[in-house]
Amino acid sequence: MEHCDNTVEHCDTRVEHCDTTVEHCDNTLEHLTPDWTTVTAKQSTVTPQ
Repeated sequence: MEHCDNTVEHCDTRVEHCDTTVEHCDNTLEHLTPDWTTVTAKQSTVTPQ
């Protein structure tokens, strides 16, 4: 989770990894906001099914 310090590229593809480190991804916050929401929604959808 500490990987999302300044590694924008890492956060870009590691959206799942930045799930709880969104606050740490200050630079990629706005970039992760849409993707992060999608990943969370997908996990919630896959869980019940």
